[in-house]
Amino acid sequence: MKTKYIKVPVSERLPEKSGLYLANWKTTDGSESWKTSHYVSIDGNCRGEWKLYVTDFLEEVPDHSEEMLSMLQRILDLNVLPAEIDDEVISLTLKAQGYDMNQIDKISQNGFEKTQQLINKLKGNGTRI
Repeated sequence: MKTKYIKVPVSERLPEKSGLYLANWKTTDGSESWKTSHYVSIDGNCRGEWKLYVTDFLEEVPDHSEEMLSMLQRILDLNVLPAEIDDEVISLTLKAQGYDMNQIDKISQNGFEKTQQLINKLKGNGTRI
């Protein structure tokens, strides 16, 4: 499984263990940079020689985007009925159960479009920071 990093604001929480963390920080003059920095103290300052104000640190988390992408693709694949299934039989069965076929088609198409949009978002999401 891949990993990715998410930004966690120091105002939200701090890392659980002391150590080196990728962090987004500002210097006292306000310039920003990405740098490996020391553990963030409660007041948001970095312990060490430099006076840095850490705005957020990067937390390593599992990246499930490939799993989600394959599951969404599978949903789309299942949404298309095999040719050997007779649409008329399905239609009659659903009508007998009181379903409105126009409404079902509308819901199915909407779900199909939303699933396709999610797949496109996942494919286009290169940077996950």
